Amino acid sequence: MLGSVIRQIWNGSLDLLMPPQCIACKAPTQRALGYCPDCWGALPANDGTRCRQCDHPLPGRWQLEALCLGCLHEPPAFQQARAPYLYDGAARETVLALKAGREPYAAMMAGAMLRAGADLFPPGRLADTVIVPVPLHRWRLLRRGFNQATALAAAIASESGARLLPDTLRRLRATPSSRGLGRAARRANVRGAFHIYRRHRHRIANKHVVLVDDVMTSGATASACARQLRRAGAASVSVLVFARVARSDPTAYLEATESDADATY
Repeated sequence: MLGSVIRQIWNGSLDLLMPPQCIACKAPTQRALGYCPDCWGALPANDGTRCRQCDHPLPGRWQLEALCLGCLHEPPAFQQARAPYLYDGAARETVLALKAGREPYAAMMAGAMLRAGADLFPPGRLADTVIVPVPLHRWRLLRRGFNQATALAAAIASESGARLLPDTLRRLRATPSSRGLGRAARRANVRGAFHIYRRHRHRIANKHVVLVDDVMTSGATASACARQLRRAGAASVSVLVFARVARSDPTAYLEATESDADATY
């Protein structure tokens, strides 16, 4: 009780010294780590008709529960993906802010991700569900100081009750930017980039793995990670991200490609 009162006084003092601002546009807000009404209303929800495997938005005329052409042509190594938002507007600004070091944003983002991916954490299967973040290359981790995917994964684990395995996947080599590359070239770009050490494989054997990242663009990185997890014995691999890039939006696609390159270098 006393601790709660002290926190309220402390938070009130902080609000006087540093008034809360909108995550996306920096306008004044009622509480920290939130959006102003305009940005909240403009968040680009990833709803409507979507690919049932990679969660990419599909044209309205497509049948519900359909697969996109990419997943039909060459299915990714993961079973399903979930993303609450498209990579645009306030969602884009939130992702960029997290990458720039605003780690407290991870808790708010994780809440939205859990709402979109609630079916990935059924109560009866939590004991067999583990959370694995997409790793950074060690040089990028040293330069940035933290992995935004790990921050999101930790917040999701805390809220869901599933076990977090932050060091299961390793990124063995830095990869160049995939800007302007086609699907086949993107797959080649990340081929052999990820590895699971033998001593860690027992932790994911027969487990349902939820692979966490901030953004998914083509899905090549997520598929490369999922392939290693399945080879190591995972029963299934699902992907959970904050934002999904629509391939029909070339500007966002190119920008997020560069952002993904920074995130996973």
